[in-house]
Amino acid sequence: MCCQQGQGSYKAYKDNGQIIFSGGDDDFASKVHSIAVPKDPNPAAPTVPPTQPPTAESTPPPPCEEHTIVVETDNYPGDNFWEIVGWNEFGDEIDVAKSDKFTLSKNGYETKVCLTEGRSYEFRMEDSYGDGIGNDGFYRVFDKCSEVVVEGKDRGAFGKEVHTIEVDNMCEETQESPTLPPSEKPCSNQKKRKFKISGQRRKKTCRIHAKKKKCDLLIEPNGQFVWQVCQKACQRCGDE
Repeated sequence: MCCQQGQGSYKAYKDNGQIIFSGGDDDFASKVHSIAVPKDPNPAAPTVPPTQPPTAESTPPPPCEEHTIVVETDNYPGDNFWEIVGWNEFGDEIDVAKSDKFTLSKNGYETKVCLTEGRSYEFRMEDSYGDGIGNDGFYRVFDKCSEVVVEGKDRGAFGKEVHTIEVDNMCEETQESPTLPPSEKPCSNQKKRKFKISGQRRKKTCRIHAKKKKCDLLIEPNGQFVWQVCQKACQRCGDE
């Protein structure tokens, strides 16, 4: 960096302005200089990634009970359609399950649906023609205890029928009653199927009436109280 090419030079400085090395006043093809960089006496603290909040465990869904919908179609299967609806915490209606299209006449269809315990649902059967299900056709809904909770058979013409399904976690005990002394009568429910209480529109089983605290209401039209025919469900065994 001199002579015929002109006078040149180079210098390296520290950040405080002090010269580390310099050159250029003589001939050279290349030069090597060493630079020693001391450790920082006050190094910056290492960057720590932010702590992630713990992941909240998801709340498990409430238990549900399996219900089975059985439909026996008539000569016009395409007329019929069913759905089950419920309601959310705001009272809005929500679809729970719907039937597929029925295509085969006089044929059985079965669908299983799990309904949440402790809730009420509506089962709706529709007939687009309005003449109902004939020719020995029917529809039924069974709960997990294999008990019929909805039944439609030989009901005549209809366009739409609505049934309420109350989902509980109770089954009628099917075990044989223990052998009792002759002076004691076995405790059981005389009514094995649904029946209607005076002033009520829908039929219900002994266990549903007992759960709804209706054991002291009258049955129509025979004038008996519910507990008299549902002693086991009402826990009134031995009462006369």
